[in-house]
Amino acid sequence: MKILKEDWEKDVVYLYQFKRNPYIPNLSPFCMKIELFLRANNIPHQVIENNKARSTKGLLPFIELNGKQIADSEFITYELSQIFNIQNNISPEKSGSLRALTRVFDVEVSTLLSYYKVKSAAFVRGSLPGVGIPKFSLPITVPLAQWFVKRGIKKSGYNHSDSEMKQILVRDLKAASDILGSDKFFGGEKMAVADCAVFGQLASVYFIPWETEAHGILRTDFPNLIKYIENVAAIYFSEFPCGQNGKKKIEF
Repeated sequence: MKILKEDWEKDVVYLYQFKRNPYIPNLSPFCMKIELFLRANNIPHQVIENNKARSTKGLLPFIELNGKQIADSEFITYELSQIFNIQNNISPEKSGSLRALTRVFDVEVSTLLSYYKVKSAAFVRGSLPGVGIPKFSLPITVPLAQWFVKRGIKKSGYNHSDSEMKQILVRDLKAASDILGSDKFFGGEKMAVADCAVFGQLASVYFIPWETEAHGILRTDFPNLIKYIENVAAIYFSEFPCGQNGKKKIEF
């Protein structure tokens, strides 16, 4: 596939993602996952906002590095870790638990939070313009998007009741909360890939003003996770409202 960035610089990562959001770096948890990984590991990079660009797998985000495209956050973080020799220096047991946690958030928690996002018409209405949907079409596109995403969630094996969906999410968040404990990061003093996955998913809900049931679950049961994502936002995304206690939004 022909790369999009023809005048690329050696060892600079070009991150293609959706356009910025007024409250958080990106509405996509996977775009935030990759941008956080780049920032936390001081990898030279340039963010390219392009709602229409797609990888060979048909998705955003993707990166271009040294004339090569790498798609899917799972493979992006792995390849970058190899290329830039990123070491975590944690035990095999800890590494194993964090690998499992990463996949739980990338797959299951992502699905569950999508369920709560699309249940909220306000969330969908506020989100769609950020991915290029014209505002005049929202009366039609909001219910259509809700139906489409809900159908996809059911087809992926999550054809559960509201109560059952909440039970699963609470159990997953409880596992993350227990693993984190009072540590600064899931990787200890240094961020791991799991940190990027967890932050991306939770920040994509918590810092957004369009209320969902997931907001209430986080506030009621998981204060250490809230403290954690607020701390990560303040350290790595201080120029955004999410890193400034959400005091104001950014105008684009």
